[in-house]
Amino acid sequence: MPDTTAPALPDTPAELLRAVRERKQAADRNDVEMMRLGVRWADLHLADPVHAEACFTSPKTFAGEGSPSIDEFCVPEFATMLGRTCDSAGRFLTECVEVAYRLPQLWGAVQAGLVAGWRARVIAQTTLDLTLEAATYVDEQVFWCANRLTPSALGRVVDEARVRFMPEEVEKALEKSADKRNVTFDIQQVSFDGTMHLEADLEIRDALALREAVASGAEHLAKLGSTDTVDGRRATALGGPGAPAADPRLRPDRRHRGWRPRVGGGRGASRETDRAGDADRHLRPPVRRRHHRPGGPDW
Repeated sequence: MPDTTAPALPDTPAELLRAVRERKQAADRNDVEMMRLGVRWADLHLADPVHAEACFTSPKTFAGEGSPSIDEFCVPEFATMLGRTCDSAGRFLTECVEVAYRLPQLWGAVQAGLVAGWRARVIAQTTLDLTLEAATYVDEQVFWCANRLTPSALGRVVDEARVRFMPEEVEKALEKSADKRNVTFDIQQVSFDGTMHLEADLEIRDALALREAVASGAEHLAKLGSTDTVDGRRATALGGPGAPAADPRLRPDRRHRGWRPRVGGGRGASRETDRAGDADRHLRPPVRRRHHRPGGPDW
């Protein structure tokens, strides 16, 4: 019967931290070694698209432009030994091949122990759809600082590579992004507390203008005595009828004397508060009615 007793743990904090560091370093080395094995496995199963049928292979380009074609039938065996699904093992091989063939300087830093393997694979995920020139540019920019590269900084480098080396694709993406603008009201899921979900995709300048208008409207409501929360005032400024952000006639710099805001418009608001429609009634000019009395003059 195998011994299931767990090994003893260190007794002192210093020994425990030393053990944690050693295990972490060993795990990093094993991760890099697994990447090297993955690249070697791919190299052993290179497939020629010209003679694919004669060799009973299914060539597939796992990584981006410039990487070799690999027989996709090699994935199940690798996945079995790795203890993963075919999709997971295929993604792992794709990232390894991307780093080895299209990010050579980063791959050298990984093998030298200067960059963690998982960080290199994260970078490889962002360069798969780049051209070879764009991927080379990213490689030159990040290989020396990959261990301290933040996701936002990596995104900026990749975006710069797209603009520099893939201007046509960037232009097409901008044209498609215009079609994504929308404002959606979820009228099928109305909350019991009288709220409704709203989401929108706007152009940057429109979104910034709306943000400024909402902030201005919320501040204006606070100055006029609103006891609602900040989020409540912002919601009122965004969607409340007669609010400064919704009605251009009621902006803070052009206030009308007769307008009174809806105070406490959040949950549990009093019914004695003024309705938003009061603003329109104060803004409408008075209507002079003419009454006619039979046998008398018009009033």
